Amino acid sequence: MKRCLFVVVTILFTSVATNAQLRDDKNMFNHLSLGLNLGTGGIGFEVGTVCTPYLGLRAGFEAIPSFTVSPKGIANIHVNLPDDYKNLPTEIKNEYPAQEDMEFDGKGKVTMKNGKFLVDIFPGKNCMFHFTVGFYAGTRQVGNLIASQVEFGAEPNLEVVERYNRDINTPGTMVYGRGLTPIDVNLEDGTPLFYMGNAVPAEIRVNPVKPYFGIGVGRTVPRKRVGVKGELGVMYWGTPRIYNGINNITECSEIRDVTKVSNKIPVYPMLKITIFGRIF
Repeated sequence: MKRCLFVVVTILFTSVATNAQLRDDKNMFNHLSLGLNLGTGGIGFEVGTVCTPYLGLRAGFEAIPSFTVSPKGIANIHVNLPDDYKNLPTEIKNEYPAQEDMEFDGKGKVTMKNGKFLVDIFPGKNCMFHFTVGFYAGTRQVGNLIASQVEFGAEPNLEVVERYNRDINTPGTMVYGRGLTPIDVNLEDGTPLFYMGNAVPAEIRVNPVKPYFGIGVGRTVPRKRVGVKGELGVMYWGTPRIYNGINNITECSEIRDVTKVSNKIPVYPMLKITIFGRIF
């Protein structure tokens, strides 16, 4: 992604340098601006140039700094204890004290990083209002979450389950050689979960390439030395998907209740202010 951004910016600079002298009389590619922006897409920079009085080109990069979220009671996870476990002698169950149901809290991080290439379309030669089309391109992952058990005793329940499932195939343990069934860990609708120790990891993923449409006020290259540009638009990133390991769990009943709003609105709102400086 960084290489793509570098190529775009390089092409833009090369076009400006090559065409500045050849097309000065037509006012094409003979002005360049550099701007810093702040908005719902994060903080970033843009390089802009004028193609014609009706058309401007911009390329740049935006990122939302990583921040932490800590949702409470995000999921009820079911540990499916098979009958052969329930029928084990008490001393063995005391060694592997698995419980059936658990409430989990979460801790995660949200971030988003995108390169961008945008085209400003002005209805009039001296018009400040413009339409913008283009695309953002970045990583698929925009957030991750680690869910862990709210309350546990000397040993977290998932660690007990993990140890039990390992020991039924390990010679010399209390449960080896009994033909026991592994303990499954599921959501309440039966969807199996991948877990590590006492943690259930999840990722939020969107489309890596995101078409963009917006409207704004301000020229791509300010007529004065410094200018301000405002813009409102939407970035189509598709339906956010939640993955646990390699499994897409977005359509699970519990997860669907949480994501039912975002599933109906597959766009991300973009509102930003940019301060531009005219280089030449």
